Amino acid sequence: MAVDTEIYNLQPIAVGSPVPDIALLGMGTATQHPLSYYYSERGLLLILIRHWNCIFCRGQLADLHTFLPLLEQKTRVVVVMPHKAEYLRTRLMGRYSLTCTVLCDPEYTLYRALGYGHMRASDAISPRAIVDGAKLFFGGHLVGMPDGDVEQLPGVVAIRRSGVVATRHQHAFASDYLTSDELLEFAALAGS
Repeated sequence: MAVDTEIYNLQPIAVGSPVPDIALLGMGTATQHPLSYYYSERGLLLILIRHWNCIFCRGQLADLHTFLPLLEQKTRVVVVMPHKAEYLRTRLMGRYSLTCTVLCDPEYTLYRALGYGHMRASDAISPRAIVDGAKLFFGGHLVGMPDGDVEQLPGVVAIRRSGVVATRHQHAFASDYLTSDELLEFAALAGS
């Protein structure tokens, strides 16, 4: 897949910067709201996913499914996926279902506005990614056909109630995800 060199190596949004107020469609609604609509007194933990058929993303969604109540005790959680709502409604079920708000960004508008660029294709098939993928495969997660920009890097942004970045993480390669403990730290920073 050819990658637009202008967006290949973007720099993630800086800590202390205001978050762009991009409007996105919610999976469960027919209305677009700006990101600021989801801010709460306890801040906002924004989790950007690569694409649904990514085995690492499925593992992350399954972890979120079980871990979400703990995160939501500290802050509001919003997941962003690069798909249309009708596509996600048939997929986020069972072990991948989420009780938090899921926003749809099929054009990667928020990803780009946050400065989340692309990895190299070799990072998706590195030895570490293969080992991590095997662990997830034997844990019952399957790999599907790519249904998004496979080189897009996801990330996590902890946003204070004022709309500024408290901390952020851009994944460096396909299987680079924050641990549960790291997500709890991010949630605490968003709520501070």
